[in-house]
Amino acid sequence: MPEVEPIPISALQHAVYCLRQAALIHLERLWAENRFTAEGGVLHAVTEKGGKRGGRGARRVNALPLASSRLNLAGVADLVEFSRPSPDAPEIAFPVEYKRGEALLHKSLP
Repeated sequence: MPEVEPIPISALQHAVYCLRQAALIHLERLWAENRFTAEGGVLHAVTEKGGKRGGRGARRVNALPLASSRLNLAGVADLVEFSRPSPDAPEIAFPVEYKRGEALLHKSLP
């Protein structure tokens, strides 16, 4: 069976925002830069450097490659914060995406 190219995680983000936008970008390969996308590019420039750092009691990893063969997804998270509810508990990962505009808080995934 031939290997199937993984779905970019960014395609999911685009689809949640607008299915038409996702189709134009990921199926038709159409993209038009504008002021808003350029500002978003500046925000992402920080994350593309990668690296690890501590902050607010959490371990933070920028530009963390992610992949799931089970879900056939692959991409790079802007930032993932790892924290422990208690010293003997396992780390819990919280993905963070940088976006232009208002900050939105999402519940963590189980």
